Amino acid sequence: MKKYALAIALPLLALLALLALALWAGWARLAPPAFSGDGLWQGRFDINQRGDFQLTVLHSNGRLIALSPDARVAYRGSAAFEDGNYRAEMDMFFINGSPFDKATLTGAVVSPQRIEARFRTHGAGDEGGLVLEYDAATYEKNSSLDRLEGQWILYQGFTITKFTINGDGTFHGADTNGCGYEGLIEIINPDYNAYRARLFASSCDNLDGEYEGMAFLMSSLAENDTLHMQISNDDWGLYMPIVRDG
Repeated sequence: MKKYALAIALPLLALLALLALALWAGWARLAPPAFSGDGLWQGRFDINQRGDFQLTVLHSNGRLIALSPDARVAYRGSAAFEDGNYRAEMDMFFINGSPFDKATLTGAVVSPQRIEARFRTHGAGDEGGLVLEYDAATYEKNSSLDRLEGQWILYQGFTITKFTINGDGTFHGADTNGCGYEGLIEIINPDYNAYRARLFASSCDNLDGEYEGMAFLMSSLAENDTLHMQISNDDWGLYMPIVRDG
């Protein structure tokens, strides 16, 4: 009798184990992926309850770049999204200038389209609130090196820089002050409008050196006519909104 019961129990247990495994596999396929936060975000922030400053943030694979023309600050750093929480650590640069402080952001992912956070700078101790809205219309466009190929120009004050971007993402350029540039633009994910950017500056005095960061395309006067490239090293943070030349 015991042998008979065992002969029935073992196949039944095996069947239950297979059923549990199938249910788990089905749940894993249906479960939504963890929220990565990758994307282009547009928002506003205040500093010590003063001002209303515009901010653009690009998150990609745990890294970020950000720019506030109103506050005249560029940012680079890292970001983490976990269990609905948001945390970022950022270096702060004067736009086209040197680093001057660091900041920590902590907050919550209110929805896949909205982040609410607070920040505090390490040196000055400034604090403020921040709201970011996901810019799907800009970010959810495919990236392509063919789209970047051609002649581009940058106007910054009295300085004019001309760039040539090749079909393989390599580029070179020079400005009216005699600075020379070489670099590489790479696709991060072909489904989205974000690029990895690297640049080497030469014959440019204290700006000489290697820079890296990210870039994305936007439409100003024509479709995809402006490439917003933000790159940095430990000494300088550069923002280059280059536009199509012809």
